[in-house]
Formats: sequence, structure tokens, C-alpha cells
Amino acid sequence: MKNRKKLEIIADILDATLGGAKKTHIMYGGNLSFSLLKHYLDLLTECNFLIYRKEESQYFVSDRGKAFLDEFRKLHKRLTKLRTRLDHLEREKEAMEHRYFQAVLSV
Repeated sequence: MKNRKKLEIIADILDATLGGAKKTHIMYGGNLSFSLLKHYLDLLTECNFLIYRKEESQYFVSDRGKAFLDEFRKLHKRLTKLRTRLDHLEREKEAMEHRYFQAVLSV
């Protein structure tokens, strides 16, 4: 499994808490260790991305967290398109090198 970046972990946690979630649900859904979960829950609560409701023992995404998640999804979609385009251009470059330098490279 590829290591995720911080923003991807945050987005996974916010996704898991959209309808409200307990720690164990977030931990398993986000594929996090308990210590990492605690770190991110503290961070996201402090940044007002998550709201903890003691009476329900659940975390919920705040409006600020939803705004972040929406912006992150848009950015992620754009990055995915750019990576796909970049891969295509790399293949074109390799094909061009092969066409123009095949004789020289095979020596």
C-alpha cells in the first residue's frame, strides 16, 4: 500500500465522519493506528474540522471540514488528470526517442 500524504489522511477521516462516527469506525475506515488516529482527531478538532459530541461518543464533520473536503476533492481530481496527461506525454517522449535514435541506441 502506498503511503498517504497528510491531506489524504485528513480527507479519509473527514469522509469517515460525514454521518458521524466513533473512533473505531474512523480508525478502521481510515486504516490508521490508534496513535495516528488520536493525533489526527486532536488536530482536526483543534482546527474546527471535526466536532465531538460527547453524548453520542461520535465525531462529526463541521462546515469548515466539509469545505476543506470539497476543495480537496476538486484539487485531487485536477491532479489525477494532470498525472494522466503527464504519463501520456512521457510515453510520447519515449516513442520519439525510439523512432529517432533506435539505430544509435542499439549499437
